[in-house]
Amino acid sequence: MAEKKLCILLLAAVGLAGGSGHLSAQQGQTVSGGEEGSSTVVRPKAEAGQLTGDISLDGRLDEEAWTRAPVATGFTQGTPVEGAPAEEETEVRLLIGGDAIYVGARMYESDPSTVVGRLVRRDEEGVYDYLSVSLDPNLDHRTGYYFRVNAANVQVDQYYYDDQRLDRAWNAVWESEVHHDGLGWTAEIRIPLSQIRYESDEEVQTWGVNFARKRMSSNETSYFSLRSRTRQGFVSQFGTLENVRVPRQSRRVEVRPYVVSSLHTGPSKAGDPFFDGSDLSGRVGTDLRLGLGSAFSLDATINPDFGQVEADPAVINLTAFETFFEERRPFFVEDARVFDFSLSGGQNKLFYSRRVGRRPQGSLPGGPDFTDVPDATTIQAAAKLTGRTAGGLSVGALVAQT
Repeated sequence: MAEKKLCILLLAAVGLAGGSGHLSAQQGQTVSGGEEGSSTVVRPKAEAGQLTGDISLDGRLDEEAWTRAPVATGFTQGTPVEGAPAEEETEVRLLIGGDAIYVGARMYESDPSTVVGRLVRRDEEGVYDYLSVSLDPNLDHRTGYYFRVNAANVQVDQYYYDDQRLDRAWNAVWESEVHHDGLGWTAEIRIPLSQIRYESDEEVQTWGVNFARKRMSSNETSYFSLRSRTRQGFVSQFGTLENVRVPRQSRRVEVRPYVVSSLHTGPSKAGDPFFDGSDLSGRVGTDLRLGLGSAFSLDATINPDFGQVEADPAVINLTAFETFFEERRPFFVEDARVFDFSLSGGQNKLFYSRRVGRRPQGSLPGGPDFTDVPDATTIQAAAKLTGRTAGGLSVGALVAQT
């Protein structure tokens, strides 16, 4: 069933516009398949332990807390042979303590020299070994948080919605470290609870969870809870994480003020009233993110600066149809899924946020000798309210003043 959404858009334009244990993936709950008539699938269960003591994030699982943590193992191949046991053993431990989730993983490798770790940009796909952790805090089988670290400690994080739709632009603040030894490699991950949303206030909760490992030496991808290629969905194929004890989410407040100045120099033309050889400009603004309970967030920005945003790739469009570029501006990227009403496989968008603050359109009559046209329309202020009700209704309201 498609996720229910309520979206309000207001655009105003001015101007130019516990004990140790072993948990195998063979244990778990039985759930029905995603399609009528399909066979049932046994989804594994993992258990979250409670952190006692401290963990030094160095990639080594040498703290006493890890020895007492429940272990999730028994991974199953997704590729190349779906359903076969993983060629090498993987052990994952998950602890919750204070304001964060800690994950410790041991990736055994018969020949450690075959482990591939490559330094690439954050969120960049590549040819490397990795371990990923996926969480479904609300156990709705539709929304999930994905954290991945490769054997060179390069991070990837993503947000899933509508079970399998992916928001690659989502970025969280989390930590990880890896270590290589004669048994293979290990990873330690710390995910602050402030980076994820969970709606339940129960003392003991059950979340959705999955772990995955990639081994480039055999091109094998294995899962704690098998992600089958014959079934649709991603989050709906998670296992469960039991005994989750997390504090009630407090109000989250993030304020990011900025000051920026720029100087443009170059040759000027005689009679040009807009440029005399140098142009000094400055901007002051701020971004605000306020958590309203556990399910809603208010984002606001005053005089935002998007100068650090990556430029769009060059595209030659000889058709009569508009080119839709990916949204990269942080204010519009956050919770963009709520405002996504794409048609025809995403090629036609009922709401295209790149039109807000785009370069002024049109031309001046008469062909003037000198013009002063900005690269983008200034956004004076914008605000956005997003979240989801207990009944599963996604709500979004956006207002922008240019």
